[in-house]
Amino acid sequence: MNVDPVEWIQTPFENLKFLKLGTWFTDGEVPVINRLLRLSPALETLVLENGGFWEEKSSVENICFEYKLSQLKSVKLLKFQGSENEVKFVKFFMNNAVKLENLIIKSPNRSSAKKNVLAEIRNIGKLLLTHPRVGNLSFDASSDECTSVSMPFVLRYFCC
Repeated sequence: MNVDPVEWIQTPFENLKFLKLGTWFTDGEVPVINRLLRLSPALETLVLENGGFWEEKSSVENICFEYKLSQLKSVKLLKFQGSENEVKFVKFFMNNAVKLENLIIKSPNRSSAKKNVLAEIRNIGKLLLTHPRVGNLSFDASSDECTSVSMPFVLRYFCC
């Protein structure tokens, strides 16, 4: 019997305030994470840790991210690899986490991080410069140094 993993999750997690998940952000995992988030209306803190680099190009196309995370205040993406699915989640949190105060993206150790990962983190920083929720901030996209910017929600880069 072949059961869709998304269908396993039916009951809302009404009281869930903290969630930490290990994931590779594969096309099979993204719908499950999406379902967990949708069914966790009280979620305040989310930690997503990338378990490794998925060599196969993955980009989920038919996932509905059209809902609000009304209580989510803090998101940490650990071991960020810069995959399309990771970037989709970052954009989703920026646009749909209404009370977001902290968005922390941490790449792997600088010496082992690929240039494209650091470049993707810089691209997200550039994207933030044009984001409607951004107030006064400064961001140096040419710097390899870890950067922290302040705005209505805070984005912190931990690159090393």
